Amino acid sequence: MVDILDSLFATVCMIISNLIHALHAIIDPDPADLGTRSTLLQEYMEEFRPRQLEVKQLKEKFLKALQENNAEEVLHILHCGKLDIDTVLELEKSWAMGIHVCVMYNAVETALVLLQNGAALNQMPNGKTPLHVACEVSNSDCVALLLAYGAKVNSLSLSGHTPLHYCITRESVECAKQLILKGRTVRMHVCKPA
Repeated sequence: MVDILDSLFATVCMIISNLIHALHAIIDPDPADLGTRSTLLQEYMEEFRPRQLEVKQLKEKFLKALQENNAEEVLHILHCGKLDIDTVLELEKSWAMGIHVCVMYNAVETALVLLQNGAALNQMPNGKTPLHVACEVSNSDCVALLLAYGAKVNSLSLSGHTPLHYCITRESVECAKQLILKGRTVRMHVCKPA
C-alpha cells in the first residue's frame, strides 16, 4: 500500500512540476530557450488533447440524445461509464444537467430514464432546479414526474424564487395546481382599497 502511495505521490509531483515549468515558459520565456520550451509544452498538451476531445464529443452526443428524447442512446452513453449522469452540459447561454435539458425539451421518457438511474433532482448549475425550469417552460408532465421522484416544491432559485413563481402563463396553470396539491405554501397578499 505504501509503495502505491509513494508512486502516486511521485506521479502527482511530476505532473505539478511539469505544469509549473510549462507555465513559467509561457509567462517568462527565455528567447534562447523558447523553441525547446514551446516544444515541451506542446508535447505535454498533446497527451491530454485526445481525452478532452473524446469527453467533449461524448457530451455533445449526450446532449443531442437528451434533446431528441432518445432514451435508448442516453442509456447506452451512461452505461459505457465515461460520463457521469449529472455532468454539467454547456448550452448556448447557460449550463444544465441532463435532467434540465429533458425538461426544457419535454423529453419525459428520457427524464424518467435519468431519474431511474439516480439523476440529481435538486441541483441548480444554472441557478434553477429542474422543477423551476419545468414550471418556467410550462411542462406539466415533467412537473408531475419530478414531484413523483421527490423534487423540492419550496426550493429557492439563486434569484430567490420558488417553482410556483415561474408559473406565470396560462399554459403553466396545470404546473401551479400540481405544486399547490403537493404542498407548496401559497401566501396571498390582498391590497385593501384606499
